[in-house]
Amino acid sequence: MNINIKNKEVQIIAECGLSHEGSLQKAKKFIKLVKKNGADVVKFQTHIAEKESTYDEKFRVKMSRKYKNRFDYWKKTSFSKMQWKELILLARKEKISFLSSVFSVDAVNLLYSLGLRVFKIGSGEFFSKDVLDRIIELNGSMIISTGMSYNNEITNLIKYLKIKKAKFVIMQCTSSYPCDFSNVNLHMIDHFKKKYKCLVGYSDHTGNTIAPIIALTKKISFLECHVQEKIRLSNPDSSSSISLKELNFLSQ
Repeated sequence: MNINIKNKEVQIIAECGLSHEGSLQKAKKFIKLVKKNGADVVKFQTHIAEKESTYDEKFRVKMSRKYKNRFDYWKKTSFSKMQWKELILLARKEKISFLSSVFSVDAVNLLYSLGLRVFKIGSGEFFSKDVLDRIIELNGSMIISTGMSYNNEITNLIKYLKIKKAKFVIMQCTSSYPCDFSNVNLHMIDHFKKKYKCLVGYSDHTGNTIAPIIALTKKISFLECHVQEKIRLSNPDSSSSISLKELNFLSQ
């Protein structure tokens, strides 16, 4: 199921991230669980190690024993094209929309070849013009997080996207894991709507439901939350994730 970014109702995105740790079975289980608990969209991350890192790039200290470097991390937690196809087909069977963050042009091309037309742009890829331009070239749509961008940078990007007649949603986001409520800045949702006259959503990293509940009152297009079945200290997203029970509560 492809996503309609202009849907009048808010769509809840359950972000798996890399909590599947490269296990196809865990990823499939996640799809079924978040669908059961009310998510409208299941989201993953499409990493291609050769296009993102080198063997010399160090990784997080807490996870260094498990992975040699960042390249090794991407390599061991990524899926093949056939595996991505399996996940997309399962999501279609479960009747939940499928979304993934892209970190390279190759990742865009891969997902496009499998039928996806909407792509997530994480805060770290906000300035990846080659990725944005490829999506525009393919007449795709973008859901763009702004967690690492200044206001003037957001303004410049939106001007560019409108000139290119791109289809996009801007997500208010703070790239802090976990994010303290005092830094969530939910007022930016209203600011974006008024200033840019575009679709706006909210991507949460607080690890609880307070900010998401407030965001839902602001008539956003998307609410994105990291979700985990079980909180694991070895997972870098654990502190920023909500539980399946909390996802179910938000979807009511």
